[in-house]
This record gives sequence, structure tokens and C-alpha cells, in this order.
Amino acid sequence: MRPVPPELVEEVTALLNEPVPEHKDVRVQELRRHMRRAYLPWSEREDALLLALSKAGYSVAELSDLLCRQPGAIQSRLIKHLGVSAPLESPPPSAPPQVTRVPVHLVAPHFEAWLALVRSGSRVEVLDGNEVVAVLQAPGEQRPQRRFERSRGHGDAPNG
Repeated sequence: MRPVPPELVEEVTALLNEPVPEHKDVRVQELRRHMRRAYLPWSEREDALLLALSKAGYSVAELSDLLCRQPGAIQSRLIKHLGVSAPLESPPPSAPPQVTRVPVHLVAPHFEAWLALVRSGSRVEVLDGNEVVAVLQAPGEQRPQRRFERSRGHGDAPNG
């Protein structure tokens, strides 16, 4: 997934840091473990953010991951409430990941926001002073190969 446009990072972060009340339905509580904002009422601010990201070319799947809402809720909101006729189904070609550097003391209190940035394709580097102590990145990104791992050749079989 692509990084959040720089002009919208603050708005996305603020949205994802809003407290989410507990729901009385256990199924909704379970769903919110993966989609934190599922079944919450939409605010004007969230509608504006959804529309801006949609106009920026984000697909329904990307919007779902970024806004922590179900894909059906995203598509329905775009079509029925915001007048967008046909949301994108596949993302345009991706740009190189945006790197966001974060002091270590800000990671825990705002973890949901950093996780959303990672899901959107950003790379988050956690700093202790000037030293990078951790890197949060999407699972599909290239990571440096460790010395003790070796690439298997075409004919190599896995151990086991």
C-alpha cells in the first residue's frame, strides 16, 4: 500500500487516535480487534478524509486498511453518501515507501497511528536519541538478509 499523502498524515493520525467506545455486541468487539473503527458512526471529518483519499486514487482495500473500516462500509459510504460513482478496485503503481522517524517514547501511546502508517506503506523508524532502534514496515517490503540465512538455489530443497 502507498504512504499517506504528507498533507493528510496529521488528519489520519488524529482520527486513529480517537478513543473507540466498547460495543455491547461481542461480534463487533471481536471485529474491532482487526478493524478498530468498524460500526462507529461516520463523522464529517472522517467523510472529508475518505473523500480526499479516494480522490487521491486510493482503492477500497487501501482505504479499508488505512481507516480501519470494513471494505463494504468504505464502498457504501463513498457511493451512497459522498457521491463517488466507482471507487478504485486496484491501487495505482506504488511509490517508494515514505520514512517517518519517531522518538521511542511516542510509540506506545500512539501505536494505532503508527500501525496505520505502516499499513499504508510507510516505513516507521523508531529512534532512541539519534540511533534507529527498530523499524516498522509492511510485511511485503524488502528486508536485509541476515548473515546466517542463505538463499536457496533453484534446485535446493527445504530442510525437514
